[in-house]
Amino acid sequence: AVAIEQNIVVTSAHCMNQADSARVLWNETYHPKDQSIDVIDFKIHPAYDRESSNYQHDIAILHLADALPSHIVPAKVYSKARVPAKCELVRVGYGGRNGVNRLFYSSPLFLQQSDDIRTIISQDSTAVLGDSGGGLFFKGSLDEEMQLLAIHSTFEAPNVVFSVFVPQYMEWISVWKQVWKYQKESLHTAVDETL
Repeated sequence: AVAIEQNIVVTSAHCMNQADSARVLWNETYHPKDQSIDVIDFKIHPAYDRESSNYQHDIAILHLADALPSHIVPAKVYSKARVPAKCELVRVGYGGRNGVNRLFYSSPLFLQQSDDIRTIISQDSTAVLGDSGGGLFFKGSLDEEMQLLAIHSTFEAPNVVFSVFVPQYMEWISVWKQVWKYQKESLHTAVDETL
C-alpha cells in the first residue's frame, strides 16, 4: 500500500476484495501489532472484476482512522497521461523472500503502457506473491523526487509485472476523499449540536 495523504492509502483491489476490516503497517518487516493504524473505510474500484482480469482496475482506496506518523511522507502522484518510453522505475514490494515478508526495492525495466493507458507493464525478475499493492515509482532526474506511477497488481508471465496506472484513477480517488471529508465534518457538526 502507498500513502498519498496522511490518512489516505491506495493498494490493489484484490488485496481488499474479501476483507471486512484492515490495518495499515509501516514498518520494515511484517509484524501486524507493531506500528499499524486501522482502516475505517475502503473502496474497491467499481470496474474491478477479478473474473475477467487479474489486473484491470485492480485498485482500492483506504481511509485510515488516524494520520500516519509525521515522518512518513505521502507519495506525490505522477501527473502526466503517458510514461516516457525510456524511464527509470523503482518498485516497492512487501512479499515473502527467504521465508520473511519484508520491505523490498527493485528497479524494473519499463516495457510499455497499455493502449487504454490504465496499465504499466514492466519486467522484474524479483517480483513475488505478496508484492501486490506496493508502489511503482517514476524516477525522474536527480533533482526530482520520485512520483507514484502505479500500484503493483500481478505478474502474469515470467518476469512480467502488471501495475495499475494511478493517474487514471485520481478523479475516482478524489470523489472518495471528498465523501470521507464530508462525513467527518457532518459527524463533528452533529456532535457539536448535541453538546
